[in-house]
Amino acid sequence: MVEALDRLDLKILDRLQIDASESSSEIAERVGLSQSPCWRRMQRLKEEGYIKGQVAVLDREKFGESMYIFAQLKMGRLNDEGRERFMRAVDEIPEITEAYTLFGDMDVMLKVLAPSMAWYQNFENGRSFYTELGHTDESYTDPMFLKHLLGGIQYAIGDNKKLDYSKCTSLRVPEENRFTKTLLTQGTLFEPTEMAVLPNYDILVSQRRGEIMLYKNGTKTMKQAGFLDVYWKTHTKGVNAEEGVLGLQIDPDFKTNHFVYIFYSPSDTSVNRLSRFTMTGDTIDNKSEKQILQFYSQREICCHTGGSIAFGPDRTLFVS
Repeated sequence: MVEALDRLDLKILDRLQIDASESSSEIAERVGLSQSPCWRRMQRLKEEGYIKGQVAVLDREKFGESMYIFAQLKMGRLNDEGRERFMRAVDEIPEITEAYTLFGDMDVMLKVLAPSMAWYQNFENGRSFYTELGHTDESYTDPMFLKHLLGGIQYAIGDNKKLDYSKCTSLRVPEENRFTKTLLTQGTLFEPTEMAVLPNYDILVSQRRGEIMLYKNGTKTMKQAGFLDVYWKTHTKGVNAEEGVLGLQIDPDFKTNHFVYIFYSPSDTSVNRLSRFTMTGDTIDNKSEKQILQFYSQREICCHTGGSIAFGPDRTLFVS
């Protein structure tokens, strides 16, 4: 029969959570017991399952990792199979140390171990410095932050030697006279973000505010092939948005399957979403949408939104 925990049991458990390497005599002294009764209590707590095991707490900074990030995700599919597949994928990423199921708008919270907020690296015979701090005006009045920033600048400068540009190299660029510039359309697009050339040389063009435009090579005209209701402007004064329809790509086998992939920000929920659509004739069929990936995106705040998509040589679809 499991005994109820008393005040001394709880004090012993507190000490073990602080430092499980302490001996029973050290713990006994801290909780006000003699060594033998304390040892017996510790054994009983183990036998009754209150203590599952003892672990070593590592100094993550020694491994070059010192910052925890808590990321909340919204899953596209909430069935048991999708959740199990997601958790298997999480297990394969060593930087994710914990995962929790949430109730509410978001479905999962991940605890991710990351490098420090400052990043230093030797690069191409030079040095680079990066910091995640400094996003507020108050940062630049903080003596500690200014010292941090100065240290990074001094590191990047190094010995401040004059650069030898004769050692610089770049890719060879074809001569301009090898290309002919042909104007296809002008004044017909609003913030175009990405385009995809179809096998018949028609061109799909995504516009950030939601339209998918189609340039018809045969008639040299532009028409609308589809529309997605997207979040592309904020409701907050003085704040810009960069979300909307951000990426567009056709399937490598488009000629036979007519699949079009679009990365966009739906207006009704705070996520960025990658979906596959089927193009029928000159129209993107919204009812054919198959969601592939989506993740939470903070809104009403600016900026630096990615979203370009592209297929790799092994038909893997990448999202920036």
